[in-house]
Amino acid sequence: MKFVNLTPPYLGDAVAVPVAKHCKKKFGASGFKTESEISHGLPWRPTIQLKTSQFEVLAVEVSEAIGPAVALLKATKSDLLTDHSDKPIVVYVACPLSEYQADPRHAAASGLKSHGFGLLTVDDVGNVIEQIPGIPLIHHVPEPDVLAATKGLPLSVRTKMVRAYDVYRTSSYQGLQDAAQVIEAIVFGFANDAHKKGWISKVRHDVADVLDDLYFASEQKIKSQRAAIGSARGFIKYYRNVSSHPPKTVDQAAERIKKCRHGFLTAFEVADVLTKAVRSCGLNVKLMLP
Repeated sequence: MKFVNLTPPYLGDAVAVPVAKHCKKKFGASGFKTESEISHGLPWRPTIQLKTSQFEVLAVEVSEAIGPAVALLKATKSDLLTDHSDKPIVVYVACPLSEYQADPRHAAASGLKSHGFGLLTVDDVGNVIEQIPGIPLIHHVPEPDVLAATKGLPLSVRTKMVRAYDVYRTSSYQGLQDAAQVIEAIVFGFANDAHKKGWISKVRHDVADVLDDLYFASEQKIKSQRAAIGSARGFIKYYRNVSSHPPKTVDQAAERIKKCRHGFLTAFEVADVLTKAVRSCGLNVKLMLP
């Protein structure tokens, strides 16, 4: 296995070869290439690339230092998102473990994470460790956007939504499901207290039915919150089961990815308007599930 373009050359045997073996062992050798373009017209030639699934491509940039790799990939990311908006590409940097350990406060590594890039390190005997998990770039949601979106939420809701984001970073579909469960928990908490007030006759088991009951309640306090209830109903309808139907084509995979990302961002908006609606009815926000 040769890596003729790596500089300095020692990175071939010390980093690239162990990482290539690691990736092949983990994902198989489908689509395996070295120092090749991802597609015609894209100048970046990752050191290693292979298919991790029928539709997803893993691309690894081997570098002696993290900082220069971050700069290269930041410049490349725009092209990847513009020219490959319908292809899930996961991007990693691979470097010597000593470089990662020498990174002050892991500042350079944090720069990778903030852009959705992953990090692999290789020690002096060839052991490969995944320090930061990568995510398909078209899935990526920047952490500052999440922190801003959760700023006004009640602490209990904010904590759950941030945890859903942590899951989303490594498993976007599961992260969306976790966020959806937070929305459902807010709905059931709302409905339970509405039932105690006599505003709805009962709390049914399906969240869609519960939202319908809240929407059509005759109590004026709830009627004035129909927009918020309707937004939650729409969220449940469109995003509750995004991952339940595996894609059969690249186009379907891309569509599901985009829907997943949009749904995850929408969950924060719904959580915000729904918690405000609960409070406007004079109730406390509670997280409950049947």
